[in-house]
Amino acid sequence: AASTPDPYADSVAPDWLKYLWRTLAPRHVFVGLAVLIFPFVATPCFTFQVASQSLILGLIALSLSFLAGYGGMVSLAQMTVAGIAGYAMAVLGTSSSAEISLGWSLWIAVPFAIATAVVCATLIGWLSVRTEGIYTIMITLAIGVAFYYLVLQNYSIFNGFQGLRETYPPKVLGIAWRDPLPFYFLSLACALAPTIEILVAARAIGLWPGDGIMIPAAAAAVGTAAAWMHGAIPRAA
Repeated sequence: AASTPDPYADSVAPDWLKYLWRTLAPRHVFVGLAVLIFPFVATPCFTFQVASQSLILGLIALSLSFLAGYGGMVSLAQMTVAGIAGYAMAVLGTSSSAEISLGWSLWIAVPFAIATAVVCATLIGWLSVRTEGIYTIMITLAIGVAFYYLVLQNYSIFNGFQGLRETYPPKVLGIAWRDPLPFYFLSLACALAPTIEILVAARAIGLWPGDGIMIPAAAAAVGTAAAWMHGAIPRAA
């Protein structure tokens, strides 16, 4: 069948703008306007406690969507990595437990907390990628449960059930980022940036959600040799 001609092929608009014209649909514009207008019509409590935290949890869940959709692997260790980053931030920075926290400057604590989470995520991935199917799910679940009980029972570093509270962000550019409105837009930006990055990078190499499970080349394209759901597709000899 003949391919549909590109109506924007002869346009002098920048490539990124032509890409938006080709891919954006009315539903995308509607959702975009909705999330921008939402904090101005919702209560501050709902904006902070529900909407902002939903965006944060959605960002954490994005890694599951990426691994399962493009890589064909299901991991349940996302919250573990996020928890490690949070605890590293509280231990290295300031918190309600001054005897535990080291009191580092935010600009030093944040990079170290991110690096700690990246190293732990790499180790979890290195171990999990050697399995497949239900075994990948179970080993990442076991790691998550082990970390959960470690945190609850350790008081010298994690402060047990009470945890490490009162880790407040500083004012940057004169903005109090803990206030509901700035916190919402900060959460929105942090959630949108990796989402767009994944979509653009995946489409640039011809990947779509589900390809990691269905197409061998797609699994290889995301850099894993074991990206197969157990029994979904027979391996090549």
